[in-house]
Amino acid sequence: MGYKPIGVPSGFCSGHGILLPAFIHQKIGAPIPVPMITKNLSCAWLPISTVPVVPFKGKVLIEKQPPLVQGDVLIPHPAIGTNLVKIPCKGGLCPVPFGCPILSIEDIVGAGIGHIRIVTPWAIPMAGGPPTVLVTGIPIARVGDALGTGIPGKAPCLSRIATGTWTVFTC
Repeated sequence: MGYKPIGVPSGFCSGHGILLPAFIHQKIGAPIPVPMITKNLSCAWLPISTVPVVPFKGKVLIEKQPPLVQGDVLIPHPAIGTNLVKIPCKGGLCPVPFGCPILSIEDIVGAGIGHIRIVTPWAIPMAGGPPTVLVTGIPIARVGDALGTGIPGKAPCLSRIATGTWTVFTC
């Protein structure tokens, strides 16, 4: 296991999904939203900043900024692109483009501005001991750590922390 940079607010997430604008949406008749995991095959969530929604309260600074820790809620992750939805028309079913933000259940729950991202560090080292690094008793986030569970619900994001500190690393 190699050393990894620590996740910080000035970093970016990896993004997820594949943008296929000509993709026919899974539901016919109306832009009925489906789980984000399903739309991941035809919509994209580009890499964006890992800035938390709530200002930091921590007293520990790494490269002049507080590190990301377990449970930090980041700014919403918006979808881009469109998919075609077959809607009844005079000739049968006509493909009409609809924006990906209204085709994903999790993005609609986020008021159409994106789904929630919650820092979920991999903090269980080999041998099942305590987390590798704690900041004020909370596991610290590193590059490669998840920003959600990938399961529909509270933290559906499939992105990971993509960038971090330049000078501070942890195992």
